[in-house]
Amino acid sequence: MKKHLVLNSQRNSYFIGISMGILFGLPFGYSTDNLISSILIYGLLGFGLAHAIYKN
Repeated sequence: MKKHLVLNSQRNSYFIGISMGILFGLPFGYSTDNLISSILIYGLLGFGLAHAIYKN
């Protein structure tokens, strides 16, 4: 049961981090006319942030 809760917590951390990265990447992508690259960069930054938060 505890292992299942840990997996849910990890998955939720990554989901929140990536979704925050995409939400921050959308306005920057529209303002610079590089929507796809901006979403990818900010999505990866959100993934890294979620990984750092989950590990600490």
